[in-house]
Amino acid sequence: MRTIDIPVDPVVDYKLQFWLKGEATAGTVSAIIREVFASGAENYIRKEIPLSDEWTLFEADYTSDPSIDYIWIYIEAVDINGSIWVDDF
Repeated sequence: MRTIDIPVDPVVDYKLQFWLKGEATAGTVSAIIREVFASGAENYIRKEIPLSDEWTLFEADYTSDPSIDYIWIYIEAVDINGSIWVDDF
């Protein structure tokens, strides 16, 4: 699951927030910010999210690079053994 292109202003502090819960007891779930720069270069920032069967607020601070053009935000689930749900993404 990913967002559309999100334009961001250079050198600004942002906060990524969403709720997540799941049935999975194995595997990993991560939030990934894909930075795309004006030069065409890319960078990926990955933050692992602990698995929980309760609704849990995930928060991550992000400061945009001076040469940023836009970002994408992904939720990635790898080798999980159950469903996950995301809200307010």
